[in-house]
Amino acid sequence: MRIVEWFKIRSKFEKVLGQGRLIEPKTCVTDKKSEIERMLNTFSIPYEYDDIEKCFIIFGYR
Repeated sequence: MRIVEWFKIRSKFEKVLGQGRLIEPKTCVTDKKSEIERMLNTFSIPYEYDDIEKCFIIFGYR
């Protein structure tokens, strides 16, 4: 059986609202950093936040 060492979760989600050929698509960016951080702390899941990549790194061995 294999064990996960780590994986990353982005905290910002981007949704394309409209897309056409002549007009640039409108995007809606949603930041879920506080909600993700609260869930990780609630369940005592070890993690680090990477400010450069804007993502959570979740570790399976710490």
